Amino acid sequence: MIYLIAVIIFTILYGLVKPEVSVKGSKIRKKYCFCVFVLLFLFAALRGTSVGIDTYNRTLEYLIIRRYRDFRLLLNLDEPIYKIILWLFSRVADETYLMEACFAAFILGIHIWFNYLYANELPFSLALFIIFNFSATMNTTRQYLAISLFLISLHYIIQKRLFPAVIFIVIAAQFHTSAYICLLFCIFAFKWIRVNLKTFLFSLPVTVLVIISYSPITKLIMKINPHYGRYVNNSWFMSSSGISLPWIGVYLLLVILIILKYQKVGSLDYYNKNVETDLEENAYGVLSITFLVYAATDITASFIKIIYRIMRYFYIGFTILLPEVATPLIKKNEKNRKILYFLFTLMAIGIAYFEFRSNKYRIFPYIFFWQ
Repeated sequence: MIYLIAVIIFTILYGLVKPEVSVKGSKIRKKYCFCVFVLLFLFAALRGTSVGIDTYNRTLEYLIIRRYRDFRLLLNLDEPIYKIILWLFSRVADETYLMEACFAAFILGIHIWFNYLYANELPFSLALFIIFNFSATMNTTRQYLAISLFLISLHYIIQKRLFPAVIFIVIAAQFHTSAYICLLFCIFAFKWIRVNLKTFLFSLPVTVLVIISYSPITKLIMKINPHYGRYVNNSWFMSSSGISLPWIGVYLLLVILIILKYQKVGSLDYYNKNVETDLEENAYGVLSITFLVYAATDITASFIKIIYRIMRYFYIGFTILLPEVATPLIKKNEKNRKILYFLFTLMAIGIAYFEFRSNKYRIFPYIFFWQ
């Protein structure tokens, strides 16, 4: 726990000492992202099989798949690409350590790369990722492989490149079938569709409607994909965790701040923008819709926990936009910037402490794989 909190402090305070890390494309931004990647990768790659709820189960699956002499026998199973990758690793190494290290490198690399490209307040966004998502990457690893592929697809959606966006989501679904729902986002890859303030405002009542209609929507998803029918009889997945009013308050505040930021982002004539400015606006628009889906699925998951499996795909809209729309509330001068970083560091330490102390992913006590 101390190690991860120390990484969070480093991630935030390095942005205070070197504000250039928030300048997109700068060399120090690349070096900074690489340092954060290494610190997180060492924690994820060197862990033993008892670290994480699903690590042991994944090890058993690895050993079972290792018995297959021909990978073609795996083609008839669910998520065949994922299982074939496990089979390929089993041909090289008897233990899962190499596989876990490669998975960690890919997942962390893609998530940090996406933040490197699109996070305007990079230190804060990476800190939020470490607090709320890093532990999960070591447990629901198969889904986080799919989420990583969706982030690549989201990059192409922002770039208005439909074909690779669809391809990467289809590949992601071969790791976790829930990724198919992300195909809905490909509508924003069409060049004639512009995500602006009107689109965002139109999406608000749709979001409320989805939350209200969670029960029939969930049944429809399970009917379309029988694979998830087995969760109906699972009391945990179908149970309610209760609505978190503080989080709803955070989401509502964030919606207001996003709308205010839209007025600034869309203040220039759309057709007079250069390519870089156009992509910046499109990234903001796509991420704002991503946040809405994240908020809707998080609230819906309080009624039926299985929705958490969908929510995870869209966390990036929250972790990138929260710092981006909140920090302009403080007038930017050197004194206020230091106060902002100091307060955020204290809040991050407090939230991280309670988040890690809950140990819901069982990553503590931490042991190395050789112990």
